[in-house]
Parts: sequence; C-alpha cells; structure tokens
Amino acid sequence: LSQVGTATSAAIPAPLNYVSKTDVSGKYMMHLSMNGMSIMKQVLNGATGYMSQQGQKMDLDAATIAEMKSMSQPVKELEMLTKKDLKLNGIEKIDEQDAYVVVDGKSSSYYSVATGLKIADVVKAEGGESSMIYKNYKAVNGVMFPHTVLVNLGIEIEITISETKVNEGVSDADFQ
Repeated sequence: LSQVGTATSAAIPAPLNYVSKTDVSGKYMMHLSMNGMSIMKQVLNGATGYMSQQGQKMDLDAATIAEMKSMSQPVKELEMLTKKDLKLNGIEKIDEQDAYVVVDGKSSSYYSVATGLKIADVVKAEGGESSMIYKNYKAVNGVMFPHTVLVNLGIEIEITISETKVNEGVSDADFQ
C-alpha cells in the first residue's frame, strides 16, 4: 500500500509532503518532508527499524518496534482476525457518530454503526492519549481507504491523501 499526500497544522508554517508505504511482510515507512528536506522519517523493515528527525537518526528499541508492527500491515483489521484478546466494548459516540468500540490492549478502534468503516483509533499511553480520526473514504481497487486523517499527538495534524496505490509503488528500497 502506497499513500501520498500533504500534512498541515496550525503549528507548522507550511504544508508537509507525506508518504506512507507498507507491505504484507510487515514493513512500514512514513516520511514527512518540506521543500525537499526531510523533517521526519520512520522505517520498520521487519525486525529492525529507525526514526530520523532533521538529520538525527536513532535506531528503534524492541518495545517501539513491537508497537509499530501494528502499523506495518496494509489493512490492520486482517491482523485483528487472529487476535484472541480483543474486546467489543459497546457503542460510543465519536466524531458525532455512533461507533462500535474494539479494545486491543492500550488501543481502541471505533467503527461506524451505520457504515462499518473505521472512524478512529485512540491509543492511551503514560504520556497521554493520541488519536487518529478517519474521514473522506474512497474506493481504491474495491477497498475503502480514508483520504483524510486527523492526527492528534498534542498538536493536530490533518493529512490529506491525494494518491493511494494498492499492490504497486512499493519496493524493498523504500524500507532502507
């Protein structure tokens, strides 16, 4: 899965270029850049990974790699089919919609009662809570993908996807 778009925020002076790639073997790459300069990059290439920010590269520890593995699947819900500890936690309102809440450890996923599409992911950690709100779904090769994602990590970032490719646009070189 390859997605390209822009990321904007009131805290960022100009739009960022956004690229995200995943493959079925558990590899993941997300890159934010501005005017050709890398701002942040995260790479998980299976058993190892790194994060770089403004020229500083740091290898990921085992705990971070374990957390990122859920992001390294093109469709997270397929991985959920094999989990035994998921819990359906009822129906709650989120983003003005009724949603089924599926709890997986520290993370909760919200699925629209009306459409079945994922509305949000919320992760609780020691440092606080982070969330992703999914909107503007469009079909790509018969599969619905959100083309607007609101990420809240203390600051809100809106990611607008302009291009989604399934089974193309991804190579091993992307995860180096």
